[in-house]
Amino acid sequence: MPSAKTLYVREEDVPIWERAEQAAAATRQSVSQLVAAALRRYLPSLSASEGMMEEISVKVGDRVTPLHEHPSSPADYGRTEVFTGKWLVPPGEDQSRFTRETTGYHYAVALTKRGQIAVWRYHPQALREAVLDVFASIQEVDLPGDIHDKAAAALGGQAITWRDI
Repeated sequence: MPSAKTLYVREEDVPIWERAEQAAAATRQSVSQLVAAALRRYLPSLSASEGMMEEISVKVGDRVTPLHEHPSSPADYGRTEVFTGKWLVPPGEDQSRFTRETTGYHYAVALTKRGQIAVWRYHPQALREAVLDVFASIQEVDLPGDIHDKAAAALGGQAITWRDI
């Protein structure tokens, strides 16, 4: 038996609800059905990560050469950024390397405490700039195919592209 639920929408969230109403009408379903489907896709990523969050620290910024250049003193990055999350594709040679790209960048992907996707793009020898970007969902991230597939699988789903054809 269906049960009635009341949702209060914050003023700043009204545009997203209007988009949901349009999407529901276009797909011939109710907003309730649309929201339930979105929650079914979203909640497994949260429940899978509960209690497994840790403090993640990554180096970002421009390449910083050591004051006294020596072969055993590699370059590094100037800043450290820290957040709470869980690695989906951890940094390291085996997991995050994208070999078809000539830049030498590696990618590491994490689910943040607030359910966002953090992408750390870095060069293992600090030969290029390192960046930490944050996205609302894995669908918004422009990642190399193999890294995207690993991150989507770690979230419990497959990489899906919705095409309105």
